[in-house]
Amino acid sequence: MKAIIVAAGRGSRLEPYTADRPKCALEFAGKRLLDWQESALAQAGYAAPELVLGYCADVLDDGRHRVWRNPRWQSTNMMHSFLQARPSLLSGEPVLLVYGDILFEPRIVRAVTAASGDIRVVVDLEWRRYWEARVDDPLSDAESLRMDAAGRLLDIGRKVTRFEDIEAQYIGMVYFSPEGCRQLVDFMDRARDGDEWLMGRPVEMCYVTDVLRAMIHAGQHIQAVPTSNGWIEFDTVRDYKLYNDGLGDGTLSRFINLKW
Repeated sequence: MKAIIVAAGRGSRLEPYTADRPKCALEFAGKRLLDWQESALAQAGYAAPELVLGYCADVLDDGRHRVWRNPRWQSTNMMHSFLQARPSLLSGEPVLLVYGDILFEPRIVRAVTAASGDIRVVVDLEWRRYWEARVDDPLSDAESLRMDAAGRLLDIGRKVTRFEDIEAQYIGMVYFSPEGCRQLVDFMDRARDGDEWLMGRPVEMCYVTDVLRAMIHAGQHIQAVPTSNGWIEFDTVRDYKLYNDGLGDGTLSRFINLKW
């Protein structure tokens, strides 16, 4: 059972804080975001995570982790970075994909690890209150996500204009069983520029949610694993200020518990 943290991007919306480091090297509440992630993963039974690096890679490549590099991080997107770890995806072990800009409680990792299904996506049912604290217009930033009564994903990752199309929000964490890893790699090996699901983007520029949505439409069972808060995303300067202010006045506890 291994975790792979994808931290290849520049994080330009967090400048100047990311002028000389990836987002997961940001200091928050006394330690780096990566240290928080490692602690949560360890408490859920995971060994030291593997890292996919690109921008300012040497800041995090300290010899303590297995590292994969995306030399084309400037011109590719999240899924392309994740696939740099292809040997690990095909190693026969379960793999937990973790975005490099999220902080999460160990209970979320335990929940997705203990759930069933070859591909399991963590989604936040209490997303709206969190988004309203972060952005003036939540619909401008949130994306579609719908599930059936059993929690099987029906839709994810589209821009929408109605709250009715959003039952939860994807947090940036996906569990793949060994079979799920194989299914993902096979799907991406068959993907070609011009495929309808890419909506005009080249394969190398697709998002994880693009791939999940395309696999759903192809008949793949993808299971939602719900949480109610328990995580935060470091995406913008406004986020960073909100969280630091929340540490001081105690309001951050509305969204995440850091005492674990």
